[in-house]
Amino acid sequence: MPGGDLLAINSADLMWAPSAGLTMEGLGFETAVATTDPGSFSERGNGALGDGQIAASTGPASRRLGSGGGAPWFDKLVKMMGGASEGFVPILPDREPLGSPRSIAVDGPDRLFVYSAGRLLRLDRPAEGTSGRWTLSARYETEWTSANVWLRRLNEQLVLIRSDGPPMVFSDDLQRLAIDLSEVWEGSGLQADKIQEVITCPEIDSLVALDQTGRIWSIGFESDRRLRIDRSRLARGVEALHWNAKYRQLWVAHRVDAIRVIQMPSANAASHRIVADYHPSPGAWRLVDRYLITPLRYLTPQTGELGETIASVVSGQSSVSIAVEREGTGGIQQYNVWRPVITCAVFMVVILLVSCLYFTRADF
Repeated sequence: MPGGDLLAINSADLMWAPSAGLTMEGLGFETAVATTDPGSFSERGNGALGDGQIAASTGPASRRLGSGGGAPWFDKLVKMMGGASEGFVPILPDREPLGSPRSIAVDGPDRLFVYSAGRLLRLDRPAEGTSGRWTLSARYETEWTSANVWLRRLNEQLVLIRSDGPPMVFSDDLQRLAIDLSEVWEGSGLQADKIQEVITCPEIDSLVALDQTGRIWSIGFESDRRLRIDRSRLARGVEALHWNAKYRQLWVAHRVDAIRVIQMPSANAASHRIVADYHPSPGAWRLVDRYLITPLRYLTPQTGELGETIASVVSGQSSVSIAVEREGTGGIQQYNVWRPVITCAVFMVVILLVSCLYFTRADF
């Protein structure tokens, strides 16, 4: 949160802790320096973070914290077991449990917007600014049955993206604004039920959505409050997104182990350009996999991967989201829908043709 406070989502509550006394070491992680400046990937030995750098956790330090007087509450917090961890206080008002689906939008250090199981809430920090339950200042009830929702702050408005219809726009007091987005949304090609992740890019007044096919979309409003949705063609097979606010750059992880940096001066996709690409140099085992193992796999029927085809047909999805417990984030694994079908079909046809040819020429 702005100001350095920590907000954690528990199983049925929101937990808040002030920034005082919170460090990465106190959370049970050792820290390393990772840069988000494409022009500089150097590490600093003095532990200070320079411009364009972010702190990244490199591993648990639970042993050191458990015996050295630290606060070993992070594992319990992540696993959502037991009561509130030390240093955290619940902030949801009484009789307002956190349901599913849920999404949270932060508006400064003193205000939160929460979507929880059909309820849209605005929470304000108490006047004393310390601990305790936050005040429920506004509420909006819905009857939506969306499987997934994304509540985001954009242009001093709240945008609620749901998987079963066009987005809804609300004011700060949770009054629904009379903005019809259905026509543009349905004609854009972006399918609401295929959205995997939505991040906010406030510096360019835009949202960036990632769908299950690994494509990225830029969502913003024109000056006349019309919705604008552009598909970016600068990256495919995207698995994760990160917005670098200082440089107005979108960092995308794609094709398993490659990173692409896209300069985004505005929400218009025509103004986007690639400024950097990073990928590891292939080692010997990667070369063997690329030029030997992969061609051989295309020559044999991929019967094991037929399960992915069946899963895609049954679920109606072309990918599956993989959650990472410790970081609380996820990745996208694309289903190989057609490749196993084609390889098995080709192998079957070839074997039948060879069998028929042998049968016609054999002397019985």
